Amino acid sequence: MKYKKTLSAVIAVSSVYLIALPQAPAEAASNELVYAVSLGEVLTGTAPFDTESGPGLDTSPTDNVLRSHDTVTWEVAVSANSLVGESGTANNATITFALPDGLVWNALPAQCISPVDGPPSQISPDERTANCNLGDIPLGSSPVVTLSAKAVSRPDGTQLTFAPDAISFRSDDPDTPAATTAPDEITISSAPRLNMTKVPNPYVTTNVLGPDGVTRGWSVQYGVTVSVPGLNTKGLRGYQTPDQPVTFVDDLSGISPNAQLLEVRGSDITNHGEFPGFSRGSTTVNQVANGGKWSASVDPLNPQLVTVSISQADFSATHLPTHARNGSVLGDNKGYVTMGYVLVFVPLNDVPGYEAGAGSINAVNQIRDLEANGTNVGGALIPNTGEDHSDNTSTAKLTISVQGSMSKRFVDIINNPTRPPHLPVGGTADRSGDGPLSAGQQVQSQVSLQNVSTSTPLSDVRACDIWDSTAMSLARFRTAPSGAWAWPSGSEGFPAYSRNDALKGHFEYLTDYELSDNADTRWQQMRAFTCEDNLGTWTDQATALADPDFDLTSVSAVRFIADNGATISAGQTNVLLLVNLERKPDLAAGTIVANMAGWSASELSGGTYRRAGYDPVTNEELTTPAGIATTGDRMIAVDAAIGIAKTVESARIAAGSSGQFTLTPRVLDLGAAGSDTAETVTVTDVIPSGLSLIERDTTIQGQPVAAPSHAPSKVTIHEDGSTSVTWSFASIRRGQEPVITYSVQAANTARGDYVNSAVVSSPSDGTSPAPGTLPVLANDRHLALATVSVDGVSGIAVSKVALNPIVEAGEDFSWRVQVANGSTVTTQSNPTVIDVLPYLGDDGSGATARVPGTTNTAQFRLAGPAAVPAGATVLYTTDDARAVQLSQDLGAAAHADFGSGITWVGYDTVANQLDQVTAVKVTFAAMTPLSDASFTYTLTHVSGEEGGIWSNNASFRTAEAPSACSRIP
Repeated sequence: MKYKKTLSAVIAVSSVYLIALPQAPAEAASNELVYAVSLGEVLTGTAPFDTESGPGLDTSPTDNVLRSHDTVTWEVAVSANSLVGESGTANNATITFALPDGLVWNALPAQCISPVDGPPSQISPDERTANCNLGDIPLGSSPVVTLSAKAVSRPDGTQLTFAPDAISFRSDDPDTPAATTAPDEITISSAPRLNMTKVPNPYVTTNVLGPDGVTRGWSVQYGVTVSVPGLNTKGLRGYQTPDQPVTFVDDLSGISPNAQLLEVRGSDITNHGEFPGFSRGSTTVNQVANGGKWSASVDPLNPQLVTVSISQADFSATHLPTHARNGSVLGDNKGYVTMGYVLVFVPLNDVPGYEAGAGSINAVNQIRDLEANGTNVGGALIPNTGEDHSDNTSTAKLTISVQGSMSKRFVDIINNPTRPPHLPVGGTADRSGDGPLSAGQQVQSQVSLQNVSTSTPLSDVRACDIWDSTAMSLARFRTAPSGAWAWPSGSEGFPAYSRNDALKGHFEYLTDYELSDNADTRWQQMRAFTCEDNLGTWTDQATALADPDFDLTSVSAVRFIADNGATISAGQTNVLLLVNLERKPDLAAGTIVANMAGWSASELSGGTYRRAGYDPVTNEELTTPAGIATTGDRMIAVDAAIGIAKTVESARIAAGSSGQFTLTPRVLDLGAAGSDTAETVTVTDVIPSGLSLIERDTTIQGQPVAAPSHAPSKVTIHEDGSTSVTWSFASIRRGQEPVITYSVQAANTARGDYVNSAVVSSPSDGTSPAPGTLPVLANDRHLALATVSVDGVSGIAVSKVALNPIVEAGEDFSWRVQVANGSTVTTQSNPTVIDVLPYLGDDGSGATARVPGTTNTAQFRLAGPAAVPAGATVLYTTDDARAVQLSQDLGAAAHADFGSGITWVGYDTVANQLDQVTAVKVTFAAMTPLSDASFTYTLTHVSGEEGGIWSNNASFRTAEAPSACSRIP
């Protein structure tokens, strides 16, 4: 028999319960209403815990000992009851919780709301009093709210005592007295925990004058950081702010016999962008809050013994940088509070073999004796516990040698003149190779030359810059460079110039030199380029520009030749050469546009030209093990460059509630005409498991929630529970970009942080990823992330999702049921789910009735056994569906009656009658605190009318907690 394909909508319904805890007695008011408030689980501390007790340590979450900077949580259960059995609500049911000095509130959970007609949920300015308005709660209900606070730094052994009425609960009723209670006393455990580190690879400057103004040598900057260790593991738990000044001793004797202190300073650490920056008052993500004043005193009997003092610093660790100066995320398990350096002069004649112009020494510097102490409540000294002596030494190898270096990159000094490394618009990072380049766009090739020799100047310097002349042309600046990039006198209007005229010389243009049309051959030509006179016709820049018939587009390379006698002096002198280039039209989007450079000096390898070794395909250096691009860079041709931004309306939501995201695809302004429209734009948003897309206008927890502002072209629910949502646009024009808003609902089982990612792609942007795929580079403009934190339920919860919301006859459709143990200490035993399949009349079956109920008269059958995790058991029944539905007793004393009276059998028994199965029962292994589990089963839609819905729910309970019902459409 053939079935006509029909469409049916599927709605999932799941069950959840708010824990009911013992209620404290309270007096009845004249209106016969009574409040109750009590404490459930109280956890003084969070994992990891310590194996032994002592200052700054805590061995258990239930011992009323709390480490400074650790979190204490209270489950507060409240209720409002009518003494005469009346129904109704208690309006603006509000918990007020006052803390003693030494504790401050964390953010309120999302269950605390601020209704228009009621007092707002808020934390007082001193952060010690919380008001949590639960809104209107039904009389007889007992919601549970988890509130958390953090201990600030206090002396070890400090006792925190709560007022007798620290917790109170009441509603709008003016005649009913508040119910009150108080937590037990808490004891603070704390100790200073700082680690001092000598930074590897000190910054060395050569050919400097010593303090006597005569002797030459090196200045060596030994960086020092002070941090809270174990930040990613232990965090700040147990950390006590130390007394000031914090001091340490720096021993210079291991550096060289005549090493001298030049300076001690709190500062950024030069050439170490992997650390955060120093500041005296900052809240930015890449700087310490206040690194304080660094000073030094020299031992009069031993000038190489230096005591460093740090005072006026912020060691509270309340603001710790999360990013380094180079923009990377800090991941070294340290919370930086200050950093600086000890600057030391090492004379050249301390190196054996100096007279012969060769030799080296290992300048070893060691710091020791860190003093960063605190106190206990009685005033006794608590020593620092964080020092690791294994990282207190740093070595600089000082070598008498002749060395030079060169680096090459694309920059945009016109549109990005002040932010090093002066990236062209849309580039992810320095030489990341993904910068977009549109027709007519101008960028600059920057060549940097350095002399890192000990004392020898570099002469007869020659540098050559060669670009892909099939894609780019030499061009005059459309906008004059300004500020620090302004042309030196005599170079005004020149496409190529030396910044600040640091090395006297002139530029020459190469013509009559052609690159191959084949990309691989062309790039090999560029790598083999030697800057020789016989490669074509070289014309002095001034001469070429003075000739009105000279065609700049015919130039294939530019070289710089230093004047006779001009040198790059020793000591890392930096010479910057700039060449202005413009992209040609008619390049296919995605074309690689490469640029390379090389150089020579008489003192380096006998004056041999150092050619480029760059591979534009991989964006890597071929001649170095690390492969980091140094002699070349690339950009990618685009018709239009796109990016995307993403925001979340509320960073915290409650389990079961909704949250809204906003996506804004955009077309970047690259400063060139004709690149303002991107064609065939695809936006793909990946919603993680635990959040589900709301596709239609609806109401959630009494609040209206709108469908997406732009209808998705495709919605896919994946096996891992995540959802891909795709929007497609024929084109997007700059200034008229669409703004996409959509909402998600958090599952009743959701808890913690959920990272939501969105990607934009278009064939107009050759640097964009394929639709739906993630970019390779971090911070890629085509990728946007937003995080929403979900406050989970305190007890147990169940959620359910239909993996195929729309099905046709003959198709399979699946349901995923997920359960969670929201308790932080209680293991849930015998966790059992009963899932009754859809049936007509399921909207009238008592406490587990489905709203909306099933309306489709379709026929379906179980497709096969349910997929359950290890340790779980699954049973089936063919009993009457209504009887099974009614067997799900949700009462607090009905654990033994959950599914009783029903015949439950294994899969083998029903394998030949799958169309008769009416329900599934799954029992999981014991669930540890804050764990979840799930199972999936599949039905086959055999036949049915077009339209209508199937409704489905799952009920969940354990031996320790009762269950209740919640619905997720």
